[in-house]
Amino acid sequence: MKGVFAFANDRLSLLAYLLLAAVSIWWAGSYVLIKIAVLDVPPATLATARLLIAATVLLVWLKFGDAGSLPADLDAWARYAQVAMFGHALPLYLIAWASMTVPVSEMAILVATTPFFAVLLAHLALRERPSRATIFGLLLGFISLAAFLIPSTVSTLHSSKSAVPLIALLVAAASYALSGRAVARLQDKNALVTGTAVMICAIPMLLPLSLAFERPWAITPTAQT
Repeated sequence: MKGVFAFANDRLSLLAYLLLAAVSIWWAGSYVLIKIAVLDVPPATLATARLLIAATVLLVWLKFGDAGSLPADLDAWARYAQVAMFGHALPLYLIAWASMTVPVSEMAILVATTPFFAVLLAHLALRERPSRATIFGLLLGFISLAAFLIPSTVSTLHSSKSAVPLIALLVAAASYALSGRAVARLQDKNALVTGTAVMICAIPMLLPLSLAFERPWAITPTAQT
């Protein structure tokens, strides 16, 4: 019996790693797609469109599935709004805005600094001390990041380009780390309800910006976009 449970746990671990690898591929691919789409669609409108599509799909899934319903508690919606701000609205806009000038490779690497901010926030907020393996991984990542950023920063300064888009991507990474802390406080076991509610909260955070400054009704995107 013990061997059966061990085998099941091994299969579960393998599945978890495979799913993590799949998410990584989708995540990386999104930067390429953002770079293409932002050529015709301004950043706030692009981020809002992404949220609208996601919210629609999740609402349909929630309605016709058997996964529960959206909460009526205002306190719960306030917590969802916090996750929506730091996990969707702010980083999606900053990434889309930065993608207009920053190469895809730099975008992906800078946003991948999220673990640095997550460990820092955990230490400051919860006094959690990272393990030796975590410290080693972070140091290795920091050295690699420095080796990448120093030539990129020097190139930016020599070409008189603004470093603000690079900073915006780091802010997006820190925002994702903040959202992780907010999600941890939710203690919500229904991922579909949480995801749907968070998407719904994020839409009104960006929609006014899109309507006021980007005139989405006048956009004529190409088929590729």
